[in-house]
Amino acid sequence: MAGKPQPVVGGDSFATAPVLTDGAYRGTIVPGETQAFRVEMAYGQKLSARLRTPPASPSLREQIG
Repeated sequence: MAGKPQPVVGGDSFATAPVLTDGAYRGTIVPGETQAFRVEMAYGQKLSARLRTPPASPSLREQIG
């Protein structure tokens, strides 16, 4: 997973979700938005994922509750 994260835009449903492969990705999301992504896996494989976000500002904490 070394290297610069690749930009990605999530789909608005599973039908339009982009397929992600092994690697690092970068995108944006706003409060209330839902994004979908697909990861194709073979039987017996396990998925490991991590989401990093910046600290929420006071106004953002108010928006998302």
